[in-house]
Amino acid sequence: MFASNASSSAGQVFGLAWEPYGRLVRILPALAAASADEIPLLILKCSQRTRVGSRRNGCDELCLCGLCSACYNTNLWQNRHDREMNYRLPSLKRESDVGRRLTLAVIASVLIAVFAPLASGEDESGSQAANGQELVAQAAVYISQTPSLEAKIRQRVFLLRQELVGTGYYVQLRHRGGNQFRFDLRMQAGERLTSFQHHNDGTYLWLRRDVDGVQSLSRVSLERVREARGESATGPSVAANSLNLGVGGLSQLLQGLDQHFAFGVAGTSEIGGVPVWQVSGTWKRKSLQLLLPEQAAAIGDGAQPDLNQLPQLVPHAVSLVLGRDTQIPLFPYRVEFSRREPKTGRSRLTLRMELHEVRLRPDLDVRQFRFELEDEQRVEDETDAYLQKLGFGSVE
Repeated sequence: MFASNASSSAGQVFGLAWEPYGRLVRILPALAAASADEIPLLILKCSQRTRVGSRRNGCDELCLCGLCSACYNTNLWQNRHDREMNYRLPSLKRESDVGRRLTLAVIASVLIAVFAPLASGEDESGSQAANGQELVAQAAVYISQTPSLEAKIRQRVFLLRQELVGTGYYVQLRHRGGNQFRFDLRMQAGERLTSFQHHNDGTYLWLRRDVDGVQSLSRVSLERVREARGESATGPSVAANSLNLGVGGLSQLLQGLDQHFAFGVAGTSEIGGVPVWQVSGTWKRKSLQLLLPEQAAAIGDGAQPDLNQLPQLVPHAVSLVLGRDTQIPLFPYRVEFSRREPKTGRSRLTLRMELHEVRLRPDLDVRQFRFELEDEQRVEDETDAYLQKLGFGSVE
């Protein structure tokens, strides 16, 4: 699935075979050799079926899948999702190896969609792309400062000539200067069910996964991460707070995209009557040097990178749909990753993550974010690995 030279150099260049909290460049080259139970994941709670809607309720506009499942009204973030759930997932029984390959592909794609940041990014926005770049950066800060919210998630993965559908939810609460959240996702490939949970309770980031019946649990100490970054546990600055969510959540996704993708000028639009920003981006050259080490020198000298050499699961471009309403400013209602076909040059969608039924939740209680540890359940501590990936090393 991946180029052999990328896999062989993964241990030297990228460290561990998996990275619980993103750093896309460190995980993808080693995924081909990793077993399913070695890959830490997100969260899954959802239905296994869905159907893309069309025109509903006498609406003249095509209802936007992912932004809302009913016709537009002034409370976009509260639109109810009542789409009929009758999508049939493909059967993979005819080829025994396909199911496992597809499961690994799904895992990698989920990680791409939710944990896009690499190790230390840099600002290459420039004046030409400042508008779109600033919007994405602002979106990360706005999400981190939102007092409380919840959203349902629908994810569609287009891999190996199959379309896979997963659903889940995201809940976030700002508490004592920081954010606690739950991010659950479930996806099914044939008869194989994969579920992930990222749970930030303010003390640890917990990662619970169930891949093809194999369960595992790990955690990262948020206190040690704050100490490594020199942050205050009770009152981080705005800039520090956006970094504090770098261990998971929507803010990390947006922060990673801002760090490692160069976005063009954002366009304004209305989709199904909904006012939105639309912005697209491609990999920054510095990030491509990490993803394509054999081309690093040439890219550094200004050569055009050959994106066809990227592993199959790594996208070429990303596009975002951000809200223009004032209730939850710049909320990421849709994130799409795509690749260009080498023969035709056409863009092909590889993953779409949509967030719907978005609403503020002032009634959330911090007790809802407590993590319940089952008796005698084995827990792996991944704090050292995470700090090393951030470049801090082990902090006692």
